[in-house]
Amino acid sequence: MRADRDPTRASLIRALLTTIAIATVAAIVVAADPAESRLIVQIAVTLVGVVAVWTAVRALRRAAPLAPGSPLDRNRAVPGPTLPALPIDLVRIERQLAAAAASASDARRALGPLTAAIAADRLRSRAHGSIDRDSVFGHLPEPVSPPLALVVDPALAALDTRAMPGLDSDGVDALVRALEQLA
Repeated sequence: MRADRDPTRASLIRALLTTIAIATVAAIVVAADPAESRLIVQIAVTLVGVVAVWTAVRALRRAAPLAPGSPLDRNRAVPGPTLPALPIDLVRIERQLAAAAASASDARRALGPLTAAIAADRLRSRAHGSIDRDSVFGHLPEPVSPPLALVVDPALAALDTRAMPGLDSDGVDALVRALEQLA
């Protein structure tokens, strides 16, 4: 590019030539089909407007260029590695285990149905018969582990177990071991 030529002058000449070309094409099309002249004029005016806006935006960007991003902007733009979301069933069971630590009542409410279903399934495969989830405690082998009894013993349903301690992590481990031994 020569030193005496202004870059905005070249873009203005290009915009002027594009506008003349649009007007010429529109005139030829109107001469070919005068019935559609209104639509053709609207399209031509729209295209001329697009060229005008595009030229104005380029002139403004040259007059006030964008500042380079700060180091903070660049760091924020790069997302860090994200952990995959846990499956909803795993989240639900995790919340039930957290609730079971609060009190025996919470342990019975949160883990009782799931534990009774697992125990009934395990006992059913061993007994080759039908065992109801509600009557699973009577079919458990003696002695019944305390965490398992806490969760599935129907005698505790009539008692107020809110003041009794719940299952901590060791209690949950003992409950899982007791369920595994049922097979």
